[in-house]
Amino acid sequence: MKPLLLLLYLVLLTSQVAETRITLSIRDHRFVPAEVKVAAGQKVRLMVHNQDPTPEEFESHQRNQES
Repeated sequence: MKPLLLLLYLVLLTSQVAETRITLSIRDHRFVPAEVKVAAGQKVRLMVHNQDPTPEEFESHQRNQES
């Protein structure tokens, strides 16, 4: 019974971590909020809502990627 409870606990814990969501907006070519802090190693889902009439892009120099 204990292994089953441990497994259930781990599944619930994992699902809560995966649901961390951060929403950014782009207004007047700026991110709102301008800064977001996330603990090292924490997985997040980053949602970006472009409120400008033109397409926007952002870069990760650390990962050498552009989106």
